[in-house]
Amino acid sequence: MTFAEPQFLLALVLLPLAGLFLWWMQRRRRAALALLGDAALVQRLSAGVNWNGRLQRTILWFLVLALVIVALARPQWGSQVQVVEQEGVQIMVVLDVSSSMLAQDVQPNRLTRAKQTISELMDRLNGDEIGLVLFSGASFIQFPLTSDYSTARSFLDAAQPGIISRPGTVLGEAIRTALGGFDPQRASQKVILILTDGESHDDDPLAAAQEAADAGAVLYAIGFGSPDGEPIPEYDANGQFSGYKKDQSGEVVLSRLDEATLQQIVGSSGQYFRATAAGAELDALLAALDNLQKAQLGSRLQTLPIERFQIFLSLAILALLGAELIPERKNMRRLSPLRRFSLSNLRGLRNLWFVVILFFLTSCAASTAQLVEKGNEAFAAQEYDQALQDYVDAQQTAPELAEPVYNAANTRYRQDGLDEAQQLMQNALAQADGELAQFSHYNLGNFYFDQQDYAAAVEAYKEALRLNPNDQEAKYNLELALQQLQQQQQQEQQNEDNQEQQDEGEETADSTSQPDDQQQDTSQGDSGEQEETGDGGTETADSPATSDAAQSTAGEGLTPAHAAQLLEAIGQNTETLQERLQRVYVAPGAYPQKDW
Repeated sequence: MTFAEPQFLLALVLLPLAGLFLWWMQRRRRAALALLGDAALVQRLSAGVNWNGRLQRTILWFLVLALVIVALARPQWGSQVQVVEQEGVQIMVVLDVSSSMLAQDVQPNRLTRAKQTISELMDRLNGDEIGLVLFSGASFIQFPLTSDYSTARSFLDAAQPGIISRPGTVLGEAIRTALGGFDPQRASQKVILILTDGESHDDDPLAAAQEAADAGAVLYAIGFGSPDGEPIPEYDANGQFSGYKKDQSGEVVLSRLDEATLQQIVGSSGQYFRATAAGAELDALLAALDNLQKAQLGSRLQTLPIERFQIFLSLAILALLGAELIPERKNMRRLSPLRRFSLSNLRGLRNLWFVVILFFLTSCAASTAQLVEKGNEAFAAQEYDQALQDYVDAQQTAPELAEPVYNAANTRYRQDGLDEAQQLMQNALAQADGELAQFSHYNLGNFYFDQQDYAAAVEAYKEALRLNPNDQEAKYNLELALQQLQQQQQQEQQNEDNQEQQDEGEETADSTSQPDDQQQDTSQGDSGEQEETGDGGTETADSPATSDAAQSTAGEGLTPAHAAQLLEAIGQNTETLQERLQRVYVAPGAYPQKDW
């Protein structure tokens, strides 16, 4: 047996202390009775008290409290297999393994620190697929896109300087290699993450970055090193330090972090981060990734524990009922059954109602979560009618929750019920707070945009940005809505001018006016028909919010599909792997002047 909320079990420590306190109070009570007079008289006066019954009631009450505490800890045993949909973005990591990455201005050195960053990134990904491209004087795919993070780490460990025989730094070629590693059949956002010191000697990385951006990829870069420069250590065959790298003129080479180039590479849609000792760049990167469009990346079977808290709550109710049926006085048998029940248990019934209500509320919460989960599964299968019914049932079960209403709004949007979706989203916004409120404002902006109500869309996006100033999608859509609003106002002004000319009897050219919806065709598709998503459990119209946080995407064994992809990548790069990818040999060609 395991517990989902084991911290509640700490409350069990208080029960023995409470028992000692009651025992001490009972001793004081009996001492006070002894002071009233003769002991025999006191005994005759208290002869009707059911002392054993009181002890039994106290024991049962302690049992009730213990059972409720255990129920709050959510005991689980047994398991059930469920189909879990995986969603996320596609991330191709581009890692520089040139000799300049051995510089030690970042401890222990640039390359080791970059590999640590990638490993920590995989620890914190949740369903996203990740692939790895290595480059120095050439580039190749070390492993293709996969969500099997444990296998990916084994290939990451093999990334070392010298794994590619040709020295140098061809960042542009590496970006193009990463672009070819994406799955074009999936609608999820494509991300290229570059980890390098920014030096590129042999090609034009800016042109390659523009090609990637034109293909819909978002580029992020983490720069390792110092702009002041750092010498590059060299090692002999035994791994011993043998000096610093020198150029053709015999001068010691200083490898500098080229932040300007990296900032140009990521452009306006991406973001550049400098590696820091505290690792803040990873937090900033994950925050940026959370704002990208996610899509279904497949499904897998997951074994989930079965909740058993209802058993303990049921036992608590039975124990409480038994405690309240024990009479307080020995002479209760002389009274009628109705009188006995009324006098001894009226106060206990109030306590019983407390546990019954607690059990009812907990059962309702579980029922609501199950209905939302059923709706999510129907939504993923594009069974929108069933999904909408499940969300409506969940909302009726728990009217105070905004989450089912939010999901229902996204479902109606998928059913082309834009007006009703807008009303439902406003209802969700009235109940939502925090992250869900920000998502609701964002989606309302999308609804208004689809209706060409650009002024309302602008205000909705502004509200979303007030709640989360780092939401890049909201910033982009706000700029787009402002452009559309300006064009709409110009169009309206032009139509008014034309009408005035017609009223004055002047001849107007037919070409001076254009339909109101002409502007929408060119840019509405960029609007965020994608819905907003978040870590916890609220998601979007593409993936509705869920109130169950039990889904997990921890690393699994290598699946046949991933194995096939991996073998295909290896087959395309047969020169890249010998046993465990020990060394990559490329055609010698012209030896680069700068080989670091």
